[in-house]
Amino acid sequence: MSRSLCLLLALSLPAVALAQEPGAPEAPPPPPAEAPPQPPPPEGPPPPWPPPPHRAPPPARSEESLPEMETLISGKASQGGYGGPVFTYSRILGKDALLFGGRGGWIANHHFVFGVGGFGLVTRIAAPEGAPDIGEPLRLDLAYGGLWMEYIILPEKLVHASIGALIGGGVSGYSRQERRFRDERSVEDDVIFAAEPVLSLEVNVLSFVRVSVGASYRYIGSVDLSGLREKDLSGFSGSLMLKFGKF
Repeated sequence: MSRSLCLLLALSLPAVALAQEPGAPEAPPPPPAEAPPQPPPPEGPPPPWPPPPHRAPPPARSEESLPEMETLISGKASQGGYGGPVFTYSRILGKDALLFGGRGGWIANHHFVFGVGGFGLVTRIAAPEGAPDIGEPLRLDLAYGGLWMEYIILPEKLVHASIGALIGGGVSGYSRQERRFRDERSVEDDVIFAAEPVLSLEVNVLSFVRVSVGASYRYIGSVDLSGLREKDLSGFSGSLMLKFGKF
């Protein structure tokens, strides 16, 4: 037995010495473990059946084929406005008459004016013959107004002109000259039609102030009053206006 043990030791010593030598190559590392396979992605909803029919998109309309809209005021419109008092001299029933009122409106592109105007008789004028006889003197009443349209010519010039017209209606009638307690002042009145074209000459005083001198013809229609005719209220007029605004 001792002889066998000695033989076994003699065989194992050279193998241990070779393993401890410094120049001996090391054993390669074991290969890395493979990653487990990924599960397949979930399937989406099945496509609709039958598939929808393919529709071609409608052809785009070319803007060049569309006609350009025509407008009264072309281009980029500037905006402004004015208003002011108007003093008018005229002849009514053969007598001098003063009417006071005003005009104003919106200005587009420094030329076109759209607005309103109105006037009233200030002078006390006696009723004509044929007016109702109530045993006391009567006076004539007149008030009218309406839509005002105007075109300003060369507004940038110091002195320029404008053409306008007032179209509307009003009231004319007779009233007692003295107001009395519990008595109605109006004796007779009627609704009238009024139209007044105006030609004016204007001066730019300041950037926001203009002085206008005009000539017009006042037409009064649909008059149905005792002793009064349309031509009695119609006639030529001269006016002076102060305009204040953004021109």
